[in-house]
Amino acid sequence: MVFCLLTAACSTHGPDPSVPSVDTHESTNRASAKQLLPAFENRIAETLFRKLDDELNNRVKLGRNSEQVISTHWLNIKRSVDPDLLSYENALIWRHLQSLDTTLGKGPDSSLDNDQSPSDDMFDDLTSMLPEETALPRGYELTPTSNDAQQLYLSALNDGLISMLPRARQILTRKINTLPPLSIALQPPDAIGDHYDVVSATAFFDLTSTPRRDLTQAPSEIVFHGVPGAHLMGHQMRWRGIQDTEDTRAHRRGWSLYITDHMMRNGQPTQSVNGYLRFLRRQVLLAMIDHGYLYQSWSVNDANRFLESQGVEPAEAKYLIAATREHPGRYLDTMRGYRNIMRLERMVQKEYGDRFEMTDFMNSLVSYGPLSMSAVEWLLEESFPTLPPKEDK
Repeated sequence: MVFCLLTAACSTHGPDPSVPSVDTHESTNRASAKQLLPAFENRIAETLFRKLDDELNNRVKLGRNSEQVISTHWLNIKRSVDPDLLSYENALIWRHLQSLDTTLGKGPDSSLDNDQSPSDDMFDDLTSMLPEETALPRGYELTPTSNDAQQLYLSALNDGLISMLPRARQILTRKINTLPPLSIALQPPDAIGDHYDVVSATAFFDLTSTPRRDLTQAPSEIVFHGVPGAHLMGHQMRWRGIQDTEDTRAHRRGWSLYITDHMMRNGQPTQSVNGYLRFLRRQVLLAMIDHGYLYQSWSVNDANRFLESQGVEPAEAKYLIAATREHPGRYLDTMRGYRNIMRLERMVQKEYGDRFEMTDFMNSLVSYGPLSMSAVEWLLEESFPTLPPKEDK
C-alpha cells in the first residue's frame, strides 16, 4: 500500500499498455473482487444500521422521535446497500425499515395493516374477544396493602414460574435455557402497571396502585411478563433501537399474550384457566379503553361509563383508566400484535396442514425477536419451511 501511494504504480489513467498483462493474475483479482463485494456491501449495511440503531437508542436525549431519526438515514441506506447482497439478519432489518418507510410522515394509523385499522371495526373485534365475567372463588383475592399480602402474591408468582417453566421448555427448549435467571420484584410505590425490565431481567409487579390482586391470575401474569413472554422476547432483541417502534412493541407484547394464551388454555387446572380468562378480560378492557382514548376522543367519564357497563367496580375502573393514561398505546398494541400472530399461525397452518408443528412455528417466530410484521412474515417464509414443501395436486 505504501509503494502504491508513493509511486506512479497507482496512476488513475489505467494500466500502461506497454506493460504486458498477466491473465492469471487478472482473473484472480476479478474473482477476489466478486468474492469481496458481498462482504463490502454487508459492511456498509452494518455500519449504517448500527448508526441508525445508536441514534434510535438515544432519541429521547436528542429530542427526536423514531420516525425523524429513521427518515434521516433511510435514504442513505437505500442508496448505499444492495438488498440482494445482505446477510440474512440484515435483510430482516432492511424489510423492517422498508415497512416503516411507507408510513413516515403519515397519520397515527398509517402503520397498521388493513386488518389492524383502528376503526369501529377493531373496537367490535375487541368486544368479540372479551371473555364473560366469571365468578371469583372466595379466598383467592387479596388487597395487597400489608406485607403479608404482598409476600403471598409474590409467592404465588414464584409458584407460577416454577410450574410454567417445564411447559415452556417443552416448546422453546434452546431459547429458554439460554436466558438469564428471571427476578420477580415489586414496582416502586409511584409506578403504575406491571412491566418487564430487560437490563435487570426483572418482572416488576404493581402491588401499590392496584386495588386488589387475584391469586388465580398469577400463572398468567408470570408467563406474560416473564417466561416465556416478555423475558424471552426481550432477550431476543438484537437491534434494540430499531425494535423499539410501535410495530415492534405490538409484536413483542402480542407474543407475550399469544404464548400465555397457548400455555394457559392447554392442560391447565380449571382454576388456572379461569384465572387466565380473567387476566385476558382485563387485557381486552385495557385495550378498549386505550382505543377509546386514542381514536374515539373518550374522556375519563366516557371510560368510566364503559367500565361500569362491563360490571367493573369503581376502584378497579380508576386503576385501569390510570394505567391506560400512563401508557397510551401499550394495551392496544398488545391486542394488535396478538391478532397478527394468530393470523400468521392460521396462514402457516393452512399451508402445511397436518404437517404443521406448533413448536416449529413458535421457535421460528422468536428467532430474531420483535420486528415489524412484514419482516416477521418474511422470516417465517425463509425459516419455517423445514418441512417438505407442499406438493401440488
